[in-house]
Amino acid sequence: MRGVPGAGEEPTFINTPSFDSIAADGALFTHAFSTTPVCSPYRTGLQTGRYSHSTGFKLQRDETTLPQVLRRQGYATGYVGKWHMTPASAHAAGGRVPAEFRKGWDFFAGLEVSHDYFDTNIFVNDELEPRPIPGYESAAQTDLAIEFIERNRQRPFLLMLSWGPPHNPYEPPVEHDVYEPGQVPIRPNVPAGRAEEARHTIARYYGQVTSLDEQMGRLLKSLDDAGVAENTIVCFTSDHGDMLHSQGQLLKRRPWDESARVPFVMRWPAQLRAGTTHEFPFGSVNLMPTLLGFVGAPIPDRVQGEDLSRQILGGGGEPPSEVLLEQTQPGNTPHYAQWRALRTRKWLYAESGHSETPEWLLYDSERDPFQLDNLVDSEQHSRVRTELKVRLAEWRAKTGDTIDMRADFLRRPHPPRRDR
Repeated sequence: MRGVPGAGEEPTFINTPSFDSIAADGALFTHAFSTTPVCSPYRTGLQTGRYSHSTGFKLQRDETTLPQVLRRQGYATGYVGKWHMTPASAHAAGGRVPAEFRKGWDFFAGLEVSHDYFDTNIFVNDELEPRPIPGYESAAQTDLAIEFIERNRQRPFLLMLSWGPPHNPYEPPVEHDVYEPGQVPIRPNVPAGRAEEARHTIARYYGQVTSLDEQMGRLLKSLDDAGVAENTIVCFTSDHGDMLHSQGQLLKRRPWDESARVPFVMRWPAQLRAGTTHEFPFGSVNLMPTLLGFVGAPIPDRVQGEDLSRQILGGGGEPPSEVLLEQTQPGNTPHYAQWRALRTRKWLYAESGHSETPEWLLYDSERDPFQLDNLVDSEQHSRVRTELKVRLAEWRAKTGDTIDMRADFLRRPHPPRRDR
C-alpha cells in the first residue's frame, strides 16, 4: 500500500483488510504526499511540522516536537520502531538513539536504523545493551506498542509505531510471501526491459504490506480491548513510497507519484464521520499541527505546516489547493540532485539543480496518471508552467528556502559520465 497507490489503480488482489477498515470507519485522503520522500527528513517533519530545508536532514536539538507539546498537556508518550533521525555526528554504538534526541518520548523502544527485518535488536529507554528480537521485527514492535496501550489506557496517550517495511530489502515473512509475480500487473511507466524484475519486486513488496496489515489488525484490536477505541485518533501513513521500476528507477526521493504520493487514512469514531473522503492535497508537514488542533493543544510558533483539523472534521475553512514537495539532501548525480516541486490534484511541476535550466518536470496528473508525458518544454503549456513556477517561488520565499540548488549541485565532485 505504501507509495504504490497514486499512479493508477491499486490491484484488487492485495489483502489489506485492516488498513481498509480504517478508511471505511473514518477518512481516506486520496491526495496525500510525503513533503520530503526520504526516511529521515520526512520523520523530522512529522515530529516538528517543519520543512527539511528549515530543519536540515535530521532532527536537531533546538527543535520542538509533537510529543514535547502533548506531554505538557498530560499525555503519556511512546515511540516504537525505526528512528532514523539522529545526526551522524551523534550516532551511538549499535544504533542506540541518544537521550537528547528522543525529545518528548517518555517510553522509547527503537533503533536508529538497520533495514534488517529478521532476528534483530531494539534499545529500550536508557538501556545501553540492545534486547534481541526473534522472528519478524514488525511483529515484536507491535507487541511493545500493545503493551504501551495497556499500560496507559487510563490516561491520554500519544503512540508512534514506526515499522521499517515495506522497504528494501523486500523480504516478507514466508507466510506472507503469497503474491505470484506472474499475476502482478505493472504500471505503464515501467520500461519493457524491467517488467519481469518489477513483477518480482512488487510481489514481495506487497507481501510486506500484507504482513503489516496483520499487525495493524492486532493494534486496532488492542484499542478495542482497552476500551479506548472510540476516542482514539488512529492515523496510518508512510514516509515515502518506492519507484519499484517505474520511470526506470527503483527507490525513493523522487517527485513522481510512486515515491512522493503516500497512503493516508484516519479513524476517530467519536468525531470523524465514517466513510469520509478528502481529495484536497495533504502534505505530511501538516500532520503535526493538525493533530495538535484536534486536541486543542498549542501549536509552536516555528511550525510551518498548517492546522487542517477544521477542514477534516467539516468545521469550515478552505482546504489547501497545493503542497510543496522537496528533496534537500545534497547529491552529485542528476537523480540525487536537490529539487523542489509543487503538486496540485492536477499538476506536478518540479525544478532541479542538475541542469542549467531549472524546469525539470511538468505533468497533467489527471489526464496522465502514470506521468508518462513530460510537458515541461511544451509551448502549449507555457502559461501553466509559468504560473506554477511563480507559485513555487512564492512557497520557497514564504518558508524561507534560500538554497541555490544549482550551485549546490555544481560544488560537489561528480562521478565520470558513462556512455549508455
